[in-house]
Amino acid sequence: MESPKILLLDIENSVNRSLSYAGYNCSSGSFGRPFRVSSGGRFHAVIPNDRLEGISEMEVVIVDLTVAPAVGKSGEKVVPAHELDWWMKPTGSEQTIDPRPRSMEKASIAFDRIYLNGGIFIVFAEPKVTYSIKSARLSNGTLYDGQEETKTTWDFLSELGRVSATADSGQEINCCAENLDLNEVLTRHFEHAQFSCCMRGFYPQQESVKWQPLAKNKFGETVSVMIEPTEGSDEGFIFIFPQVENQAALLTELLKDVLPSMAPNFFPFSESKKWESQPEYEFPAVRKKRLEIKRVEDNAREEVLRLGLLVDEELAKYAFLFELVTGTGDALVDAVIKALQLIGFRNVVDMDKKLKAEGKANSLREDLRIEDKEPLLIVDVKGVNGHPSDGEALQSSKHAMIYMQESDNTKVRALSIINHQRSRPPLERDNSMPFRKEILDNARQVNIGLMTGWDLFRLARGVIRHDWNPNVVTPLFYQIERIVPIPTHYKYIGSVAQVWKGAGAFSIHLENEPLQTGDFISIEFPVDFEEQEIESIRLNDAEVTKVESGVEIGLKWNSSLTEVKAGLAVYRVLQA
Repeated sequence: MESPKILLLDIENSVNRSLSYAGYNCSSGSFGRPFRVSSGGRFHAVIPNDRLEGISEMEVVIVDLTVAPAVGKSGEKVVPAHELDWWMKPTGSEQTIDPRPRSMEKASIAFDRIYLNGGIFIVFAEPKVTYSIKSARLSNGTLYDGQEETKTTWDFLSELGRVSATADSGQEINCCAENLDLNEVLTRHFEHAQFSCCMRGFYPQQESVKWQPLAKNKFGETVSVMIEPTEGSDEGFIFIFPQVENQAALLTELLKDVLPSMAPNFFPFSESKKWESQPEYEFPAVRKKRLEIKRVEDNAREEVLRLGLLVDEELAKYAFLFELVTGTGDALVDAVIKALQLIGFRNVVDMDKKLKAEGKANSLREDLRIEDKEPLLIVDVKGVNGHPSDGEALQSSKHAMIYMQESDNTKVRALSIINHQRSRPPLERDNSMPFRKEILDNARQVNIGLMTGWDLFRLARGVIRHDWNPNVVTPLFYQIERIVPIPTHYKYIGSVAQVWKGAGAFSIHLENEPLQTGDFISIEFPVDFEEQEIESIRLNDAEVTKVESGVEIGLKWNSSLTEVKAGLAVYRVLQA
């Protein structure tokens, strides 16, 4: 189904999957998430972290205004210091900056045009929060030319400037929609809903749009509303709902049974109003088949939702891995800690937290210490947009020297983990030479290990996928110079020479190692390693069970795994 084009903003992934499964053309995006900053009363730059690509041609926009959990500060200022930029003081117990009003203002031009041309907006409401924003230039740490103005968390649509949404909460909701089909749907879904704000709108008579309450609380205050066009006007519809238990089910019913009659131009394929398909006109056999189709669809939908929840759980469990290749600052440090613990380190010390707990400053100290064994590892973590400089790559050695002087312990090794070119997709980065030769030479001289965030990402994925023993991964972190993400029980035996796709086989010139059936091999793909047991070996067109090094052999490859290509490195998997 090509129409309507639906945009879901800050809506759970499971809702997108459910609507897409029902045949709707959905895209996802976000106004962004609040981010934590250092405490204090000073202003901080409002750094957007939204996802608002391709919004201009949407026809239905669905927004959830629930505030997502705060994240560590990520991203860079989008405006040079000498130009006017948005600045805000942190709020709340977590000391956060909310970038959503900035993203909303950016989106409002496109959204106003959509609305004024008949578009539909569905909003799951939270109270309207107002922030004081300073528009100013930064020079030598001081803000100049500052003018303060207010922005809100409802600024994505100009029409909503006429709506107040003050905090209030409750669960007693009484539906009062004039449209009977809409009222029936809302009554069903508002039974277990919860409102967090009450709304009022300034809409005098003889306007091109009309304020129509859809539901009220026990005191008669509006907790859900529809702003609808009057006859002959071009504006669209705005629906403001409380938070419901099952957004996917409510939205599916609205899109299928209610909105097609309100905005038929956006639903050209809707059959809800064709009398021929109404139950009272159908043949009994057809009705029976339709019921069977519905049963199958319902069962399939439940299974899709079940699997979707499992996917969401898995993604949430390992979400920190993506910070290894996108993050910087505290968010990157937290992700590195979790990755190191996943790999098998037991005693990873967050020095920032440790020193803060002791009431000490930490500006000149390392990010982490790994205290599992000797030598102790001093770890510096950085996210950079380009290639690391000498100072960024080698700073861990300075921290190691400070530690040795303070502790009189020389059994110390330095490690720098650099998330380089972090604004690029990982496979488009310079992963073969992320550190300049001069940096590698200096690292060798002062015994520093150098690892990229992408290397750590790949190692962590290998541990998850193949359950590698910590004994074959943790020793890598004590190496010097560039550390490559190859576990110690992998023995290089050559690279793929030829591939026969039809036969599901490839050849390799065997180097340094004998091989026999029953052994395991691993092929290094751009992201993951694929392991497989050797079931057959061909040498000179004959089947053999064992070969020595120095010969070219043919091996079968499991067709369910990633497709093999010439040039990929092959390893023999030794017993860990």
